[in-house]
Amino acid sequence: MVFGRTVADNFLAVQVDVRNLSPDNEFLLHDAELAVDAYSSQLTRFQVSHEKEVVRSVTIYGQSYDRRAIFVHVAEGVGLIMGAVVGLPSPSINALTDATGAYHAGFMPAFNRLFPDLSINNVNHVNDLAFSAASASRIVVPKNGSVPFVVFVPVEPLEEACWLQKGYDFYNDTSFTSACDQVCSQSPGSVCQLNRVSFKKWRPMQLQALLKHAYVVVAGVHIKELNPQGSTLKSIVCAVATDDSGAYRLTDVGSKPITCSLSGADLDTMAKLRLRGAGDPADATPVDGPVTVNGDSTTATVTLPSAAVQKITKPSYGLFAVDKSGKETDLKQTLSFLPVPVVTGVSTASLAAINANPQVRFNGSSLQQVTKVELKNTAKSVVWSGPRISSATDGTTIDVSLTGPGTPLTVGTSYSVWLVLNDAGNSETDSTFVMKITP
Repeated sequence: MVFGRTVADNFLAVQVDVRNLSPDNEFLLHDAELAVDAYSSQLTRFQVSHEKEVVRSVTIYGQSYDRRAIFVHVAEGVGLIMGAVVGLPSPSINALTDATGAYHAGFMPAFNRLFPDLSINNVNHVNDLAFSAASASRIVVPKNGSVPFVVFVPVEPLEEACWLQKGYDFYNDTSFTSACDQVCSQSPGSVCQLNRVSFKKWRPMQLQALLKHAYVVVAGVHIKELNPQGSTLKSIVCAVATDDSGAYRLTDVGSKPITCSLSGADLDTMAKLRLRGAGDPADATPVDGPVTVNGDSTTATVTLPSAAVQKITKPSYGLFAVDKSGKETDLKQTLSFLPVPVVTGVSTASLAAINANPQVRFNGSSLQQVTKVELKNTAKSVVWSGPRISSATDGTTIDVSLTGPGTPLTVGTSYSVWLVLNDAGNSETDSTFVMKITP
C-alpha cells in the first residue's frame, strides 16, 4: 500500500529507527544492512540495502507493468479500437457509437475511480522514507534525537526460510539458529530440500519468526557543526599553588610543566592555548601549550611545557585559542602569576652608606613575595640579612633593613643575594644577583 505492488513483490521493506544519544554531536549515517539467519545451520551475510534510486526505478517500472497498469492499458486499448471502428461508414454503426460513448464517459472514469493510480504517491513515499547513502540524500540523526527510515533488501532469498518448512516449532525457537538446525538436520552429504512460500502468503507467526531472526547493523560517524565563534572558555584551573589573590606561584613550579583543566564549549576546535603578556607587542613570542579534549568538547586539558613556563615573567597574561589552521581567538580570560622574583639592582652597595643607614632598596620584579633578604658568601653562609620594610605594589622595588647577624661586610667582596618568600614554607630562592661591596 505504501510503496506499490511491484516493490512489495520484489523487496522486503524494514523500518529502522536510529537513535543518537550524544548531546553534542549529530550522527551521519553511512550504511544500513540487514541479515537474517534463515537457512539451515547458516547465518546469511549482511545484505546491503538497495539505494532508494533503485527502488524508485522499480516503482516506475510498475507504473507500466503491474496488474493495475496492464488492466488500464487493456481497457484504454479497447476504447481506442472502438473509437476507430466508429469512424467507419456503415448504416449499422449507430449502436456501436452509443456503446463507445458510454464506454469512454462511464466505464473508464468509474474504473479509474475504483482503481486509482497511486504510483506518484508510491514514488514520493520512496523518496521520503527509503535509505540512501548518497551525499545528496544523506540521513543525519540530530543530537539526542532519532530518525526512522526504511531499508529494502531482495525478498526472494527469504521465501525458502527455515520457519516456512514443515517441522518448524516457533515456541522452541530460542537460540540463534536453533530452529534452522531442527528443520534441516540431515546426514552428512545429503541435500536439504526447502519449500518456497511467496512472501505475500506468509502467516502471522511466520512474520513473527522473521522478526526473531532479523538483525540490522548501521554504520556512520558523529559530526559537529563548526562554531564560527570558535571555542568558549568558562574556567581554567591549574595544578599550582596560589597566593591570597589567586595568582599562581611559579616559585613552586621550578622546571616542571604546568597542567591546567579547561571547561567551556567547543573546546575540540582549540589546538593550542596561547598566553600573551599584558602590554606585549603583537610580534612578541607567546607562551603556547597543546590542548587535549577529555571525552566531549566541554572539558579539556592544556599542558604548558617547562620551556614555556620559563617564559612567564609577567604577572598577567591574556588567554587566546588557536585552532588547527593557526587562527587566534581572544577568549576574554586572563591568568595571574607570581613569577620567580628577580633582583636587577640595589640602591647602594657602599659599606659606609650601609653602616650609616642600613635601609637598602633592591630593584627587580615580583619582589612583593619577598619577606626577607639574605647576603651569602661563597660558602652559602648568611653574612647579613634583613626583613622587608616596604615594597612597591607592582613588585619592582623592596626596602630592606640590613641589620645583619653581626659579621662585618668586607669591601671588595661579592655576596649572593637570596630571597626568603612569603609562602607556606618560607622557601628561599637565589635571585642570581651579586652585590659587590664598595668603600
